[in-house]
Amino acid sequence: MKKFLLLGFLAIGAIAATTDVKAASRTVQCWVTDVGAYPCTFTPLYRDGSFKISARGHDTYIVEMNGSGTAHVFLQIRGQGRNISLPGIYYRDRADRACWANYDPAFRICAR
Repeated sequence: MKKFLLLGFLAIGAIAATTDVKAASRTVQCWVTDVGAYPCTFTPLYRDGSFKISARGHDTYIVEMNGSGTAHVFLQIRGQGRNISLPGIYYRDRADRACWANYDPAFRICAR
């Protein structure tokens, strides 16, 4: 009986954690190299600083933290449903903390 109660509490905790993250989605101004600025939905992921930006008529970008102050960025092309890893490591821009940048090739993604 104790095992079932423990599993039940763990399941409720997992659902609550997922709900908290999804509830934090909000509309922000995005800026992406080669696209420019546009309104988008910012959705935090995994509670480690990772996030997703998406907008109707635009590709979706997923920024996943590596835990070392760096991130990998994935592109989800409209209508294709698969993630493509963008090349290189991304670093938080020191001048604009809302941006992540890769300097080779030059690419920035920002969510304000």
